Amino acid sequence: GNFDFFFRRLKDEWRERAHKFAQAPGKWSPWLWFRQWEHIFNAGKYASSILAGIFSIIYHHNQTDVFYVLKVVLGFVTFGCSLTWDLVMDWGLLRYKSKHPWLRDELVLKFKAIYFISILLNTILRLLWVLKLVPEIEDDLQRESYAVLFATLEIFRRCHWNFYRVENEHLTNCDNFRATKLIPLPFSITDE
Repeated sequence: GNFDFFFRRLKDEWRERAHKFAQAPGKWSPWLWFRQWEHIFNAGKYASSILAGIFSIIYHHNQTDVFYVLKVVLGFVTFGCSLTWDLVMDWGLLRYKSKHPWLRDELVLKFKAIYFISILLNTILRLLWVLKLVPEIEDDLQRESYAVLFATLEIFRRCHWNFYRVENEHLTNCDNFRATKLIPLPFSITDE
């Protein structure tokens, strides 16, 4: 008795859910395609970075023109993909139709010029790897000094990146009502 009713109802609910799920691709396909391409682009960014590292190691052991060209080309592909991901996806910038052209609709910082300076600074700091393409430095002390300088600048770049990443995440959370400034209480507050 009760089990038959339960299983019949469960079967009907799952049939209804399956019907709704089958209709979903027509409704959501543009969004799903965007999300799919977003993941493919992110995977390509990491793949190009790994390949650039592999060809850099191969070139270090077998210094031929082919491996040098592959190392440089993949380095620039990685640079382009990473910079685009930083500015568009992580920082939420380069929105040409926003209230603040080439930025985003909501900004935390008062002066827009700071965002453009940050875009330029992130671009320059991401391009530092190009200096590593300069012919080998013979002096060990100078080579170690450059390594320390590049590592320090990369730490600065990541801290700088993090500020805008957190800012964008906060604004996104507020826009989607995942974070609010005022939380209603379940009881009233009276002044006595």
